[in-house]
Amino acid sequence: MIPGNHRVAKILLVEKEATLYHWKYSHYFEVVEEGDKNIRACCTLCSASAKPLSCARNTTSNFKKHLDFVHKTVNLVGILPETVKCKRSVEDDGGSEAKRQATLDKRGVSSEVRKLVMEYIIDDMLPLTTVESPAFKKLINELSPCPVQLPDRKTLSSYIEQEYDAMMRLIKETLGTVEKVSTTADVWTAHHRSYLGVTVHWINENPLKRQKAAIACICITGRHTYDILAAKIEEVHRSFGLHGKISATVTDNGSNFVKAFNTFSVQETDLDNTGEHSITDDDGVVLDDDVTFTDL
Repeated sequence: MIPGNHRVAKILLVEKEATLYHWKYSHYFEVVEEGDKNIRACCTLCSASAKPLSCARNTTSNFKKHLDFVHKTVNLVGILPETVKCKRSVEDDGGSEAKRQATLDKRGVSSEVRKLVMEYIIDDMLPLTTVESPAFKKLINELSPCPVQLPDRKTLSSYIEQEYDAMMRLIKETLGTVEKVSTTADVWTAHHRSYLGVTVHWINENPLKRQKAAIACICITGRHTYDILAAKIEEVHRSFGLHGKISATVTDNGSNFVKAFNTFSVQETDLDNTGEHSITDDDGVVLDDDVTFTDL
């Protein structure tokens, strides 16, 4: 055998192995059967009675879909298998194996680094052009185990929009299963622009735990009068399906908020037996004419 051919044979063997073995989330699956074209594995996050999942040997699409839809609330941790780690010394004829390992690793590492960079920019509210800075690129590549191709500003913007849409869908699905919530609303001005922020708070039944989410940060054009605030808050509540679920809305004692809730928090009905207008809540219970505000 020509020296170095054993390494070529090793590369071919790796190529014939199922893609699952080189996936960063492979540790969440236990292989139960492996054929020439398909591979079956059980998800370790599911119950022991769950049926094994089947997927083609050259892809992990079915396994990825299972994690995305069934375990979407789990904070998954990616672990690169030893066969795809690129920082190891490999001496062969021409470095073909090292090049292959770097290619395999780059796919997984780039995805993780891209996600971390996106979280860093969002959390610290940095400009999207940060990813195009030569110094920033140098820093990331020095810290990464192998070279990473960072997205440009436009690509990062599209990643952020995709993550935002996914987060909104998850919040709406979660709130759809909650019976009662409370919300907060606040208005502030920055750089000659007015903004309305709304948050929602609820308690999970199992396990018993408080939860919260920011559901709106809206720019308000013009003056933020009581009627505009009421319309915007109503729009946010309706978009998340919160009608009939809100037990309280917490605001400051600004005159615009006070007037908005005095005017729009109840509905007038037909004349009651006394010949006067009665005011009722959503359940039809007669309320006093004045809304009670509690000083916190």
